[in-house]
This record gives sequence, C-alpha cells and structure tokens, in this order.
Amino acid sequence: MIIGETPLPAGALGIDAIAMTMRFGDFLALDNVELKVRPGSFHALLGENGAGKSTLVKCIMGYYHPTEGDVLVGGREQAIANPKDAHALGLAWCISILRWCRR
Repeated sequence: MIIGETPLPAGALGIDAIAMTMRFGDFLALDNVELKVRPGSFHALLGENGAGKSTLVKCIMGYYHPTEGDVLVGGREQAIANPKDAHALGLAWCISILRWCRR
C-alpha cells in the first residue's frame, strides 16, 4: 500500500476490465473488451482457440500491459504492473488443462 492511499475494502472485491485493447504489432488481439466480475462470484471464459481469453486474463493479471483500457478492483482503477501486484490485490488465475478432464 502507498502511504496516504485509501486501502481497499475488506472482503470480496469486484473486477472490471474497461475498454481493454491489446495489440501485438499489427495484430489486434483484444478490441475494446468489457468484463465485469461481481464481488464473491467466479467465472469461466470459454471460446475458440485464438479468441483472446488468455490475453484478456494476462492483461488483468499483469503479465501483459494492454495497449488501451483499465482494470478496476473494488471499483478503483489499479495499475497492475506484474503478477505480484495482482496477487497483492487478491487476484488469482486458475488455468484449466484439458487432459485433467475425463472424456
């Protein structure tokens, strides 16, 4: 926490991705994506390969820095520079591995 900064409220926090855009050179991976996760809930991102699921989560979690857009945690804009910052805010990412699933 930064001295003089108001701490985040205790308990579950919501996460918002606002106008998230990510470019890799000329390739547009995310185009103005919006996501709202309400406090105390969890979600799964489903989609085809190349749809941008991992890219969006990597932007939220600090692995990538989006070309445009913001992340709000608990209704406050957060600069998440790396995964350690995301963890300090209570954020986590669980990756599903297909081979764990029975067919």
